[in-house]
Amino acid sequence: MINSGKSIDIFNNAQIYSKIATYINQSGYPSFIIPSHVIAALSLELHFKSLFYLEKKEDFKIKGRYSHDFCYLYNKLSNDSKEEIKNNFDIAIKNRDMKDVKILEKNTKTKISLDFCENLKIWSTIFTEVRYLYEEKAQKNMMFFPEFENAVVTRINKIMKK
Repeated sequence: MINSGKSIDIFNNAQIYSKIATYINQSGYPSFIIPSHVIAALSLELHFKSLFYLEKKEDFKIKGRYSHDFCYLYNKLSNDSKEEIKNNFDIAIKNRDMKDVKILEKNTKTKISLDFCENLKIWSTIFTEVRYLYEEKAQKNMMFFPEFENAVVTRINKIMKK
């Protein structure tokens, strides 16, 4: 079993943000949806950073600076991790009840992509582009948080058991 204290600390922090995001999202207050997604994006970022630390034994940085860009981070993971995360996500999407997606598409007159890479890019920019509600930003379809989280957590758990 791999023992990486810092990775576990990052993972535990990610889990706390995930629980908070879920709690806020289920609050019933429509004005809380965007903040809950910002917190969910931070949770995903930390899950990816935990996995990165497990693999590389170092903090994720771009040109020596910390970054929120977990789409870029994903591309720096091992091929095994990238493949497993993408496959887990794709399987979850294939088996997911899409009623909420269809309703959202109908109400917003937009098509929601089921593509892993497109959704990863969206989630990777939420924390930096959507966190300030008073700023005008492009509308983002923030879907599939549980599917992303489960895909990354499954990979982390697999590596931790080695």
